[in-house]
Parts: sequence; structure tokens; C-alpha cells
Amino acid sequence: MQTPVDTVKTPDHSEGTGLPGNIATTKNLKQTLPESAYESPDSSTLHGGLRTKGYEKKNNEARPLVTIVTVVLNAADSIEETIRSVLFQDYDNLEYIVVDGGSVDGTIDIIKSYESYIDYWISAPDSGIYNAMNKGVSLAKGEYLNFLNADDHFMHARVIQMIVDVFKRTGSQCVIGDALMLSKKGGEGYIRHCDVNRYYFLFKGIPQQVFFYSNELFKSRQFDETMRIAADLDFYLSCMSDRNIKITTLKWPIVVFNTGATSSNTGLLGRERQQIINRHFTRMERFLLNNRIISRFLVTNNLRRRRPNLIDRFLRKLGGL
Repeated sequence: MQTPVDTVKTPDHSEGTGLPGNIATTKNLKQTLPESAYESPDSSTLHGGLRTKGYEKKNNEARPLVTIVTVVLNAADSIEETIRSVLFQDYDNLEYIVVDGGSVDGTIDIIKSYESYIDYWISAPDSGIYNAMNKGVSLAKGEYLNFLNADDHFMHARVIQMIVDVFKRTGSQCVIGDALMLSKKGGEGYIRHCDVNRYYFLFKGIPQQVFFYSNELFKSRQFDETMRIAADLDFYLSCMSDRNIKITTLKWPIVVFNTGATSSNTGLLGRERQQIINRHFTRMERFLLNNRIISRFLVTNNLRRRRPNLIDRFLRKLGGL
């Protein structure tokens, strides 16, 4: 075991990346691990990053560690923007993990070019995006956790600092911001307000990238890997249905979400959504919400703030929630 030392300056490998030598993910590094602590699990798995060199970060009360997980597969044309969005955050206790599903299009080369700034990256075949996200959770050491997947990026460099301030001020276990829904191909977009009640998810969804979770939530739940498209919906509905979990919603966008990357498999999405509805809503709730007039009060349009109302409280009482 190597001797712990004070904050370490890692070698400046910024040439060719356009990055300074000391950015968000290279602050507060502690050389506490032997390099062998992160040996590759098998010959088919590629990995790298600061952890493999013996460096890691720690939580502290004043500056809690925040983990950002990026899940990617064959996104060589967009992964760099996502990586740089994280690295240029100005919060100084940030951990970055990249989970690749075995890309063959040049994505790995781009990840490697930034590995002096990435805490840990791994590339290996997986069974789907939620298997990869659960893998990211198992690797995360931060007190707070966010999934910023390839093709999306943070709105600006102050996002994580602002989110941490909200967590500390409110004592919440989940903080949700708004999203800029942008078609990068068409150059058009709109703001999706994400202050929604749980019934909204019977009909529509919001990007999982706008959710920041307390890591403690993952001690009792994980993403359902039997699903291919909608396990994130299942996860945060379980959080919204738990009255012991405090959720804070914000009035400003924190993530730019590329609408061109959304799934087109509407049939599978519909089947998984029905499975989730059956799991999280009582039979009485489902019966009443089939009424178009009632559902219209609960779910309006994408651009309008939706707060719990009399119908919402009535249905929750009927459902025993």
C-alpha cells in the first residue's frame, strides 16, 4: 500500500486536448491505492484512468464527492463533447467514470486520450444500458450520483456546484432540474420542465440525465436489467412513490438532451411502460386514469409546470399512498 500524500498534481497530458493541467477531476486526488488495486478483471476487458495509477478521491463534509457516470457504446461522434462537459465543471471534488459497452468505432481511442482526467473507465461487453448503469453505480464512490450519457452535456460549468448547494440546503435525496430538449441535427429545441407529479409518467417521460441522486438510494434499489428502454422510469417512480425520499425540483435547465438520440422502438417502450404502470399504480388508479378528462388535469403539455392538485391527492388516498 502506498503512503497517503497531500493533493497530488498528476502529469500534464493536456497537449492536444485543449485542457489545462489542473481541472475539475484532477483536484483533491489522493495517492492511496496500489496500481494493482484496479487490475483488469480479464483479458477481454479494457480499462484505465486515475484509479489504475493509484489515485482516488474521498468524500468530505464541506465538499462532498460527486460522481458522474457516462454510459456509451459506439458514440465516437459525440462522446468528446460529453467528456469535456464534465471535465470543465468548476466543482473541485468531482469523480468521473465512463462505462463503455465494447465500442468498435473509435470511441475507446477518444476515451483514452482523456484518461489522465477520468477517474476510471472500463470497456467490456454488457447486456444493455441498465447493466452498464448498474456497473457504474458499483464503481461510484461519490455521495451524489448523476448519469450523463454520450450525446448529452451539462448546460454550463456551474451545474454541479449549484446542485451540491441544493442538496446541502434542502437535505434532499434527489434533485431534478429542467432539460433543454435540443435537436442537434435540426438546430431546434425547447425547455422541458420536470416538476411533475407521479401520474405524469403514465403518459410521458423526462430525461434521466436531469436526475441527481444520493448514492444511498442505490443501497436498496437498482435499475431493472430485464428492461431495455424504461428502467430509469421504473427507478425514479419508485423514488417518487416513497414518502421517505425528499425530492427537490429546480426551475432552470441543467442538461442539454439530444432528442435525435431517443429510442424509436415505440412498441417495446409501450410494453415496458405498461409493466411499470402495473408495478407502481393500484388498479383503482389505473381505472380512473383511463378517463381522458381526469388525465387531462394531471398531465397537460410538456412546457407547463404540473403541481399536485385535488385529483392527485384524491387518487393517492384511494391508492393508499
